[in-house]
Amino acid sequence: MKRVGLIFIELILFMGNCTYDAVEKSETTDCSIDEIVKSRENARALILGKWNWVQTTYNRRGIGLTTETPNSTGKVLIFKFFGNKVQILENNNLTEETYEIKFWGEGTNTVDEILVVRFFKLTGEFQGTSLLFLNPSGTCLTLVNSYNDVGGDLKFIRAD
Repeated sequence: MKRVGLIFIELILFMGNCTYDAVEKSETTDCSIDEIVKSRENARALILGKWNWVQTTYNRRGIGLTTETPNSTGKVLIFKFFGNKVQILENNNLTEETYEIKFWGEGTNTVDEILVVRFFKLTGEFQGTSLLFLNPSGTCLTLVNSYNDVGGDLKFIRAD
């Protein structure tokens, strides 16, 4: 009977160690956005700071959903928003762009309540538009580029 109890305790300790190791070595990609910021002013304030990329998902026709992560690609991607500029560090390559937060369709007669981020080179040349999904606590950021069936959706967690 003592032996069964001892085996049971060892099994619990072993499983606890496995779980701890798995959590310690896993990627942190669970940053849910159940509610999104809909105010441009709040989004402008909450986006400021440093963001670490955790994953990009692509939904490609005929292939389905694919996901890339820092572990699967060996890529480091950090966005740092300040003022009207964003520094993008991809591996050891640092670039700087300007950005603006607007409503989708702003400037036309069909303005939606969805926020977007528009990126520009420092020369003023337009780079692209991403739908902006930012949670009210300012801890999770998703830049959605799949609306045009070409780009992937980049998910970030706050780094600072």
